[in-house]
Amino acid sequence: MIGKSNDEGKQWGLGSVLLLFLLCTVGLVFMTLKGVQQQCVDKNISILYQGTDRVNSYFTRIQEVLVTAAEPVTPTGIDSGTLNRLQRIGINYPEINSISIIDYEGQTVYPSHQQQWNHPLNSADKYFQKAVKSSKPGISELYTKLGSRALVVYAPLLQDRGVVGIIQAVIDPYKLNNMFSDLISEREQSFLGITDTNGVIVAFSHPQYIGTSLNRLEAVQLALQGRNAAIAETSVLGEDWRLVVARPLADNQGAIVLSQPTKAVYSPVTALLTYEIPAVLIWIILLVVLIYRRGLRSSHREVDLMALQAEKANAVAEIAASVAHEVRNPLTGIRGFMQLLSSRTKDPKAHEYGKLIVEEVDRVEVIISEFLSLAKPHSMRRTKCSLTGILRSVYLLASGRGIYNGVDIEFIETESIGIMADGAQLKQAFLNLCTNSIQAMPKGGKLTISVKCEDGQAFVLIQDTGEGIRPEHLSRLGERFFTTKEDGSGLGLAVVYRVIEDNHRGKIEVRSELNKGTSFSIWLPLE
Repeated sequence: MIGKSNDEGKQWGLGSVLLLFLLCTVGLVFMTLKGVQQQCVDKNISILYQGTDRVNSYFTRIQEVLVTAAEPVTPTGIDSGTLNRLQRIGINYPEINSISIIDYEGQTVYPSHQQQWNHPLNSADKYFQKAVKSSKPGISELYTKLGSRALVVYAPLLQDRGVVGIIQAVIDPYKLNNMFSDLISEREQSFLGITDTNGVIVAFSHPQYIGTSLNRLEAVQLALQGRNAAIAETSVLGEDWRLVVARPLADNQGAIVLSQPTKAVYSPVTALLTYEIPAVLIWIILLVVLIYRRGLRSSHREVDLMALQAEKANAVAEIAASVAHEVRNPLTGIRGFMQLLSSRTKDPKAHEYGKLIVEEVDRVEVIISEFLSLAKPHSMRRTKCSLTGILRSVYLLASGRGIYNGVDIEFIETESIGIMADGAQLKQAFLNLCTNSIQAMPKGGKLTISVKCEDGQAFVLIQDTGEGIRPEHLSRLGERFFTTKEDGSGLGLAVVYRVIEDNHRGKIEVRSELNKGTSFSIWLPLE
């Protein structure tokens, strides 16, 4: 036995080490994966920030160049110096298709292309109205003019009395893709571009998507509201699952968006899992094998222990039956002769002593009965019986006992409840509880017995207003030979718990408060 205990101790020690190592490995893998995953996301965010700075710097530079070229501001008459400066802008920025100066009424004062004289700007255009009202430079939404898509960068022309016009550069969005190509050259299947305030692509690393709306993407919606976002969602371009990172442009004039397939973003995570998951699986297999072997040995030992306990129980039952038989015979004789002697004497003291002897003999008989019911295994006779009828019978028996203690007993039944049970055992268990409650009220009180259906089960409540049970004693209720009564045997509640919980798969819950009473809540299955 000592060798076996040592082996089991070694196994448990090894199992603890393996479990600890497994938990550490899983924790390390989890933290590593989270770290690598965040690094992948941070890389895309870093690229997006570089792109944002580049785009904001580009548009700001164009606006500054336009304003500088138009000074001094004379939208009603352009001098030769201004014309030369505007023409040089077109040479330095080949993506600019045309530059024009427009007065406060929306009439073109100077076009770099002659055909613009025949296509004056509509003064109701949204960006023109915005420039006049805000007095701030900005970027227009993507629009189509003269048969092609265009993007306008504008700046207001200011004099003392306010805005007197605007200067604008019409940019070909298809020539802006070089602005992003180097940022995503090493990013597999990545898209990087700019949207206007409506979420429509105005410049993109892949020009074929210019004019496509990205407004359905949640990340783009958040960016247009002035918030940074990084969300994995279905792309509107390739209909694949992508990590979409978006950031607002300066002054919320649009958004810059970077998207990449999640499988490409998290490819380092996948590579890491390829090596680390097998290691974790090996540790899990080792741990499972060890636990299985330990459980197998435990089950064998439990079977052996149950067999030993059954043998002990049978031996105790046989001894108990033999002792009870041998003790009951002389007790019966003592009781009978004591009653006979009491009936033949006229001495009051003898009557009193005889009565005490008979009561003590009866108490010994009760203890023997309880001991027998606990020690001797009873075969269950489970039949369809009326739980309400059993409790009504217990109520009648308890009422007779309660009269001597001045206990008022009430029985509450809401419906007739039938269950599959051993009626005799339940009757004995409930009677034991009622007897304990009556004994807990030596100066009188009230005992309530109620029964009803609750949550598909039979619910019985036995509640008294007696002395109550100390909190430290509640956990020991049902323990054999444990009692708080001076003349108690500690077997009555043990019988109750065995009948309710072991034999009938029920549940007992006890609540008690000193000097206020105790309640036993009992749930029994209906089947």
